[in-house]
Amino acid sequence: MSFVGSISIGFAIFAIVVAVFALNYNAPRKREEREREQQYQNLMQHGTGKTWDMRKHRSWGNRIEWHDFERRTVVGWIDRTAMFGSSTPSHGVCVGDDLICPMQSGKIGRFRFTEVKYERDPPDMFIGKVIGIAMEDAK
Repeated sequence: MSFVGSISIGFAIFAIVVAVFALNYNAPRKREEREREQQYQNLMQHGTGKTWDMRKHRSWGNRIEWHDFERRTVVGWIDRTAMFGSSTPSHGVCVGDDLICPMQSGKIGRFRFTEVKYERDPPDMFIGKVIGIAMEDAK
């Protein structure tokens, strides 16, 4: 066997090892991605059970309002004492939480958070995206 032939065989073995490593390296990541996607879909379908009512969050430092209704973007500031000062601390608004809002038609709109991003400054501020899930008669 020549020197060139042994290099070719060595390179082929190296390529096979790299390919096997890449397959084994990416398999857990893909499984984790599938699991995260399934958890997200489950949240979107069933929600977290937590509901935020815009009518109850209208004061300074404790407010949720529409940033852009057409794009279904919400901005809010949640009272830090309500979040962390009580015996049952809240973690704030999360993906899968519901938002209820009075609509101009007189009905109550129910929306679900699909994205929530907390700002660094001020730390109680968040921006969220919602999707409409139901319209209910006002009580």
